[in-house]
Amino acid sequence: MKDDFKLGQYITHEGVTGYVTFISDNYITYCIKEKPISDESAKSSRRKKTQVNVLIFRSEWGDVATTTRIHKDNDG
Repeated sequence: MKDDFKLGQYITHEGVTGYVTFISDNYITYCIKEKPISDESAKSSRRKKTQVNVLIFRSEWGDVATTTRIHKDNDG
């Protein structure tokens, strides 16, 4: 089933939608929330956003549904 997931693909797990950020043989992670970091912190950071990522073990992959991104206004 690992081949079914793609980085950046939108999925839903337990009613929470996000996009795949990491794939291994044993688990995937997906981002459910992100926000930009401050300009000051961005100067010395590899990434320009803070992410909340959720780990989904292989045993739960059957509970994952693919979905499409829904655009949100405001806090998005």
